[in-house]
Amino acid sequence: MEGAEITLERLEYVVRATQQGSMREQVFCAFLGETPREDFIPYVADFFLQLEDVKWTILSGIVNDALVISVRNLGYSRNAGEFVRKYFGDIGSAGGHRAMAKAVVPIAAFRARFGNLQASELNDKILELALQFLHEHAPAERRREPTAAGAVSSRP
Repeated sequence: MEGAEITLERLEYVVRATQQGSMREQVFCAFLGETPREDFIPYVADFFLQLEDVKWTILSGIVNDALVISVRNLGYSRNAGEFVRKYFGDIGSAGGHRAMAKAVVPIAAFRARFGNLQASELNDKILELALQFLHEHAPAERRREPTAAGAVSSRP
């Protein structure tokens, strides 16, 4: 994000992500809907990675009939590139590195695999995939979830 100027247009997408996004287990995920330019998506992903207690950001939006997914993390956990390749590589273009990655999937291919999801359902599905990915091969002490009563328990 260094060198990227804050514009009113970019700020609109930050606000949209704030209103529509969700955070679980230090992963912030938001679907921005239709976006006129692809660069808004990684900009917002970079922005939210600066928040306290956020270790992963996954921002998505639709640009020209394609779902664009931008993934960022702090670089010392699971590999962002592996995440996008695992879930989106066979239905679109996906790749990246440990700390940043991108997938571009035709919206028709995404719907064929995951169903015709509404905006909030699409966001929930991507967040669910991310948490599943992060829990795979994670040490037991890192896989802690709140119980129904709000206490924290370890997953088996």
